[in-house]
Amino acid sequence: MPTKLAARRPLPKRPLTLPGTVPPGHVPAPAPRHCSAVEPEAGLLRFVLLSFEGPDRYASAGGLAVRVANLARALASDGTPVDLHFVGDPDLPHVEERDGVRLRRWCQAISAGAREGVYEAEERKIEELCTRWPAHIADLVATDLRAGRQTVVLAEDWHAAWPLIALHDELERRQLRDHAVLAWTANNRFGFDRIDFARLATAATILTISRAMKHLLWQHGVNPLVVPNGIPDDLLADPPVLGRSALEQVFVGRRVSLAKVGRSDPDKRWHMALDAVAHQRDRHQDAVLLARGWNGSAAARGHHDALRAHAEHLGLPWVHLTGIGPAQRDLAAGVRAADPGGSAIIELAFPVEGDQLRALYGGVDAVLANSGFEPFGLVGLEAMASRGLVITGATGEDYLIPFHNGLALDTDDACEIIAHLDWLRADPERTRAMRAAAVETARRYRWADITDRLLRALGLGVQPPAPHRPS
Repeated sequence: MPTKLAARRPLPKRPLTLPGTVPPGHVPAPAPRHCSAVEPEAGLLRFVLLSFEGPDRYASAGGLAVRVANLARALASDGTPVDLHFVGDPDLPHVEERDGVRLRRWCQAISAGAREGVYEAEERKIEELCTRWPAHIADLVATDLRAGRQTVVLAEDWHAAWPLIALHDELERRQLRDHAVLAWTANNRFGFDRIDFARLATAATILTISRAMKHLLWQHGVNPLVVPNGIPDDLLADPPVLGRSALEQVFVGRRVSLAKVGRSDPDKRWHMALDAVAHQRDRHQDAVLLARGWNGSAAARGHHDALRAHAEHLGLPWVHLTGIGPAQRDLAAGVRAADPGGSAIIELAFPVEGDQLRALYGGVDAVLANSGFEPFGLVGLEAMASRGLVITGATGEDYLIPFHNGLALDTDDACEIIAHLDWLRADPERTRAMRAAAVETARRYRWADITDRLLRALGLGVQPPAPHRPS
């Protein structure tokens, strides 16, 4: 049953208030930390993550699903209770244990009639979270309090902002607010026009994932703390040499090979990637783009159709590859069989995961993570961990040092990609050095280290030792 609080404050279709633009030169004060009145005993924490996306195929539409699944596993790795709440597959259990994490699927009755994916009927799903989820979590906070445990609630992106505010109000009503830590992370700029940042900053500590996002949030009157994304340790294991070599052999000596993995969205600058292939062809050296896009919404499918039309306009064949096995060599064999020769786009129309994804990143000449606006650049970091040579945009990739561990674009002109490729081919040692530097950088973004930074940002980390005073 909805709480009385939720009934009084339904989901707003427009923001209740939106702070004005920050005056030039003004930096807002950092977001307040809501510290517990009683320090929990060491290790007695519970983490509750709230995200629209999650690990189900139904709920996975992009990088947010990858982030929350890996963050949850990292937080649970030492046995700490972790609950991941998300809009889950309607045909799977409401509660499930996986990898030490308790999965709780919400809005399943709505999802049963909205089979296109997590973002179909999103307004109804947000409203259900606003009305039902706060009371459930408040009950959990009360239970944890009796057990001497502190509840840490981490909400992700704009869909979770209003449920988190409602939770703050419900905890205040029950006089439990001092016994929970609430934080909200901005992973993208989506939905900022729907968020009352003044209320959100009162309810929770505001976090974000890069300096680019921090500066963007200044315009909304808040100054978030930066805690970057991370990568799981298995990405940093020795690369799948056989699979990578097999993919390299498909193109060696004949063509430039490129890969691009990302949402079908104008921000990702897919048109620029296609233009680079055409420009390379026009210079009498063929190129092939291995493209893995996500088409989980009407807008994404529309952009995908526009890309197919653009490829046809450029005279580039577009091959749809599907139905291959999950092994590393299956990727190379499938690409070889589908390859039309010359310059082309080969769409990988299947989930590319695990060692197969690492073989893709490490087996091409360059990975195009060339977004025009990129909040963090998780694909770029994952490719670097896989010993890939990455070409990024120039916004949220704080980890990239141009010409040291990768390359960054300053324009939206595809000729800049070609110039970078020419520079690399002029001295093969440059590529080897960059790949080595890339994986060393990626090691600094292990989730085990990032979660320590998260705890410190929330005032839950290990306190520094007292300074030594000579007697």
